[in-house]
Amino acid sequence: MDKNYCKTCNMIIADKTDVCLFCGRVLTKGDDENPVNMYPAIYQRTRMAKRIVWIATFVLIFVQVLLFLFNYYLDRKGIWSYITGVSILYTIILLHYMVLWKRNYIRKLFMVAFYSILLLLALDGVTGFPGWSVRYGLPCSIFALDGILFIGMLVDRANWTSYLLVQVFALILGVVNLVLYLCGVAGSALLVWLAFLLTILLFGGSMLVGARKAESELRRRFYI
Repeated sequence: MDKNYCKTCNMIIADKTDVCLFCGRVLTKGDDENPVNMYPAIYQRTRMAKRIVWIATFVLIFVQVLLFLFNYYLDRKGIWSYITGVSILYTIILLHYMVLWKRNYIRKLFMVAFYSILLLLALDGVTGFPGWSVRYGLPCSIFALDGILFIGMLVDRANWTSYLLVQVFALILGVVNLVLYLCGVAGSALLVWLAFLLTILLFGGSMLVGARKAESELRRRFYI
C-alpha cells in the first residue's frame, strides 16, 4: 500500500497532509518495500492540545479582565494592565499558532520570531519609553534568532537547508537594524554591528559549506 513520505527527511508521514510537517516539502507516494522512518499520526493528540489551548485562552482572558478592573479601580497611577494585556495577547496568539498541526516547525520558528518583535514594539508603545525596542530589543531578537538557527542546524544536520529561509529573514532584520542605526534611530552601535556581522557570518557560512545544496534550496524556496 502506497504511503505518503518525505524524500528530504526519509520519513513516512501518517497524518493526512500534503506536505512534510518537518521541512515543508511536498510529500510523494512510497511503498512498504522501501524502509524509511515512520512518523505516527498525531491528529488525535493535536485535537486534545487544541482543547487545552482554548481552555488556557479563556483563563488568560478572564485573568486580564480582572487585571484591567484592578488597575482601573484600585491603582490608577499607572497603566500596567495594558502591559499585561499585550503580553497575554502575545501568549494567546503564540499558543494557537503552535498547535496548528499542518504547519511545519520551520514556519513556526519564523512566525514566533516575527510575533516576538511585534511584542517588543507593542510593549515599547504602551510603556511610554519609545525607542528601547529598536535600540536594544531588535538586535537582541536577532541574536536569539541566530542562536536558535545555529543550534537547530547542528541538531537537525540532515535537514539543515530547511533553515535557510529563516536565515534570510534574520539577514533582512540585520540589514533593517543597521539602516535604522545609520539613520540615527538605533542607538547602540555595538549591538547593531554585532547582530549584523553574526547574521552575515551564519548565512555566509551556510552558503559556503552547503554550496550547491544551499543554492538549490534557495532557488526552490524563491521559485527561481
